[in-house]
Amino acid sequence: MSSGRDPKITEKMRGYSLVEFLVAISIALVLSATSLPTVTKTMNTYNLRNDARRLVAQCQNARFQAISSNVSYRLHVNGTSVELQKLSAGAYTTVGSFPLSPATTVYTAWSADPVFSSRGTVNPAVSITLANNLIAQRNTVSVSVLGIVTLQ
Repeated sequence: MSSGRDPKITEKMRGYSLVEFLVAISIALVLSATSLPTVTKTMNTYNLRNDARRLVAQCQNARFQAISSNVSYRLHVNGTSVELQKLSAGAYTTVGSFPLSPATTVYTAWSADPVFSSRGTVNPAVSITLANNLIAQRNTVSVSVLGIVTLQ
């Protein structure tokens, strides 16, 4: 009497049952759901740190541009972006800009836009604090009168 199975298929060659497949998928979904908040927080931390580092780089770029071209440059925060502006014919014109990440906000703005002179100095010395309210973290970028930029 035949059991209905192909005698050529051994026990090792059989596939998984639907129940085994659903259990494996359920475990994967539970693991994904529990790790999602951690991944989101890590991404928000990365974006905030990246924006702060880009702001530091933009400050250094403004200083180098001012020295090399013998023209004053300044950085201006315009809502959700930072603009690099060049002094030309008595007025500042935007020569470059970078947007901040969507979750990054300016927590404490500069007292005035920092102006980088052709001698490499900055007037006034300023600090700006970027924040990400989703993760309650802040990064502060400071520029000294000598043009030294630090990230805290």
